[in-house]
Amino acid sequence: MRAYSVASQTMLIWTSGSVLLRSVINLQELEFFGLASIFRFSPTLRVVHIRSCKLPDGTDQGLKFPLLKERKLYYVAISEYSLHNIILGCPALDSLVICDCCGFRCVRINSLSLRRIEVEPSPSWYLGHKEVRFEELVIENAPCLRRLLQVGYRDDILISVICSPKLEALSCKLEQDSSTKILFGSMVIQVHDLTMVVRTVKILAVDMNPLSLDTVIYLMKCFPCLEKLYIRILATFGGPNNLWRRKHQKLLRCLDIRLKTIVLEYYRGIKTQVSFSTFFVLNARRLESMTLGIGREDNTKWFIADQHKKLLLENRASRDAQFHFTTGYCFPYSWFI
Repeated sequence: MRAYSVASQTMLIWTSGSVLLRSVINLQELEFFGLASIFRFSPTLRVVHIRSCKLPDGTDQGLKFPLLKERKLYYVAISEYSLHNIILGCPALDSLVICDCCGFRCVRINSLSLRRIEVEPSPSWYLGHKEVRFEELVIENAPCLRRLLQVGYRDDILISVICSPKLEALSCKLEQDSSTKILFGSMVIQVHDLTMVVRTVKILAVDMNPLSLDTVIYLMKCFPCLEKLYIRILATFGGPNNLWRRKHQKLLRCLDIRLKTIVLEYYRGIKTQVSFSTFFVLNARRLESMTLGIGREDNTKWFIADQHKKLLLENRASRDAQFHFTTGYCFPYSWFI
């Protein structure tokens, strides 16, 4: 058997039914809700999804998944010690997802195999005051890591990257009053004080509140080889006006914009968004595609024609660039980048 998905009630029957357990051999994929006897299948499992349960201390003792490639934890309560031991027990792990979990404050990653990490911390109001909340992710040594993704609208976490020489794609949330920090060695990715650059990152997806051209310029300095930029605008009103012609006149003489793909989700065509977009329309010489995600109420010939004029598309720096207005979902969640 290759794959199976069961609820906690079913697993209780399995635990008492050894005949049924013995009949399922060489299982490769398992998804279960609630603590159960996954230990019997651990030598052959390649994919494990664990949902809505509590894993007591001691569960991890002696538990090894030598072939496991993908592990996802959803709504799981587990201690920091047990979580680290479970990760260490997966020497071939390729993908790790931690979503809405609690019981630990910090996750430290030391893995020679991990290529993708996705985290979504639970909001403090959801957990209450008694539960320990996920607040920090430390990538101590992950030589194969290529995707590091913070998804969702939830509370912020501190992300530190000490050793990840192949990191290509990064997603995070940036808010005006946010405590989110991303550290690469001695560099702090927040909104201030650039001390070093990271040349490996080519794809960046951010939730922004508000939309800020200064912040994006800062990020382009942090990641000078950036080729794809995806922005989801969380606040339509307020924030900076993003006027740039005088402010960044000197900067444009030396700034090398390597962006080829730009996506703006929740674009409404207001002045601050137009100013932000025209910066790249008129200065990104390597731009191949700009996609603006608009609301259905704005999907009219008049609105699109008006935006073509306001964005000065006839004067675009890249003559081969394509511009698209779409009402579909265009922000790349974890499966996209």
